[in-house]
Amino acid sequence: MGPLDGIRVVDLSQVWSGPFSTRMLGDLGADVIKLEGPSRPDPERGPMKANPGSGGPYPDDEPGDEPYNRAGRFVEYNRNKRAVALDLKTAEGVEALKELVAGADVVIENFSVGVVQRLGIGYDDLKEVKADIIMVSMPAFGSTGPESSFVAFGPQQECLTGLVGMTGYEEDEPLLTGLFYPDPTVALFAVSAILSALWQREESGVGQHIEVAQREAVIFTMPDSLMQLGLTGSPPGPPANAHPEWAPHGCYRCAGDDKWVAVAVTSDAQWRAMAGLMGRDDLIGDARYDGAQSRIAHRKELDEVVEAWTSLRSPGEAMRELQGAGVPAGAVNNMGDLLEDAHYAERGFFLDIDYSAGVGVHPSLGFPWRFSETPASVRRPAPRFAEHTEEVLRELTGLSEDEIGGLVR
Repeated sequence: MGPLDGIRVVDLSQVWSGPFSTRMLGDLGADVIKLEGPSRPDPERGPMKANPGSGGPYPDDEPGDEPYNRAGRFVEYNRNKRAVALDLKTAEGVEALKELVAGADVVIENFSVGVVQRLGIGYDDLKEVKADIIMVSMPAFGSTGPESSFVAFGPQQECLTGLVGMTGYEEDEPLLTGLFYPDPTVALFAVSAILSALWQREESGVGQHIEVAQREAVIFTMPDSLMQLGLTGSPPGPPANAHPEWAPHGCYRCAGDDKWVAVAVTSDAQWRAMAGLMGRDDLIGDARYDGAQSRIAHRKELDEVVEAWTSLRSPGEAMRELQGAGVPAGAVNNMGDLLEDAHYAERGFFLDIDYSAGVGVHPSLGFPWRFSETPASVRRPAPRFAEHTEEVLRELTGLSEDEIGGLVR
């Protein structure tokens, strides 16, 4: 039994930011009902049909007979959910949704601004069904203002928040992060807001409409850069891996193909320890490296010295030797490295989940929270398309068998 046991969430969201939010709520014990349109399922499911051998995010690169139930990102973001297909462009579909909302606690959507109002399922519509409902909207640029009608995914958000201007290499073109950082960031903001709203409702009995504007949430994570812009009138620009107060500081090449170690020397004592470890005691008395500001001024030549030492070692070897000398360092891991990492293994972070639709058993991300009395859990894998439509409508609505059959047809 998780901390959100007894909480029901109607999930209208799609792709990443919204579904990742509701996956976390599901992990915490909430009953999450994922709604998709019969002709417009979640885009993360991919195509309804795919050519064998076409590759893509499928197990063994094979889409199989039901590629829409096998897409890797979809099954990762949608565990602990029940799937229902409803056509919200019909009056019957909207009424069925409202029947579900009547027994729910939270409704979440990340459609373009105005879509839910046009469908007749905006906050004002739904609070007539359930007075204390908590509704969460995740518009890209907020629901008001000159850019409110714009649509954006993670890559566009990285550009329009200014994040991309700080993630490239020095004196080079801006670069996307490669992760599409805004999506999971916004998901965490949404979960925090939902938990706060549930707590407040316990105290007041009142629901609310929460807007988590994606652009605003991402900008909120960059306060130092905004302060610099406000105080100096100049944007910070891409720092690469440098630090304004510390050196050596960066990612240094190691032995092997595309292998790296991150090092952050934050004091003179750590620098002396690192110089000794590298067998370069001659650098300790060198005026060019006496004090952080001097090391920063000669950072590029110092980076060459450090990389000459790290390039003879694996990332793990460099990390352990540096940490043993009291120097902050960490191996730069890709996903394959993380799956084999001893620290994650010891903590049981990755979970082996048996997925449906012939996906098989694969590792999945575990939980960032540990509760002794109400632990998070995986109770069901990601659902097949429309898998629970009849089950949910029978269980949670007052619709007759004929009405349910008509919706299914």
